[in-house]
Amino acid sequence: MEQYEVGRVLGQGAQGRALLVTRKSDGAQLAMKQMGYADMSAAERKASIHEVGLLSRLQHPNIIGYHDAFLENGQLCIVMELASGGSLEDELAAARKSGVQLSEQRMLDLLAQLADAVHYMHACRVIHRDIKPANVLLAADGTPKLADLTLTLALALALTLTLTLTLTLTLTLALTLTLTLTLTRHA
Repeated sequence: MEQYEVGRVLGQGAQGRALLVTRKSDGAQLAMKQMGYADMSAAERKASIHEVGLLSRLQHPNIIGYHDAFLENGQLCIVMELASGGSLEDELAAARKSGVQLSEQRMLDLLAQLADAVHYMHACRVIHRDIKPANVLLAADGTPKLADLTLTLALALALTLTLTLTLTLTLTLALTLTLTLTLTRHA
């Protein structure tokens, strides 16, 4: 923790909080997810360590970037890329509140980038299992970043994955993503 200067709280959730941190070595602003590791059940600890492992190996422009992870004072700290544009959920809520729809081009860009990230994850034999607007963070320039990999599933090599992806996109800010998975174990 001594290599980071802690700033303001970015958000708070059931699992912990997110902090703005500055890396002392180069001044880079990052986000640190801090969770009470000592208070977690064995299953929660396993899921958190799983998330760290996945973040460290998944490198894609539309998946939140991993920088560091460590345990300190009973806290699991995961240092990630800062997505200072909020979440897709925030963007959709603001559009709804203002009565201004997202442009067709914006929706198509989001869809294409997120589909590319999901395709990359599947090629790495990882399934995100909790894709929703709250788990899509936005960079300052609006680039979407898949986040919260806690509920991901890493597929064993002995499994064959059949995926059907149905996307329905309308200009009324509704985005429907339906995933149908069939897993078949080969002997």
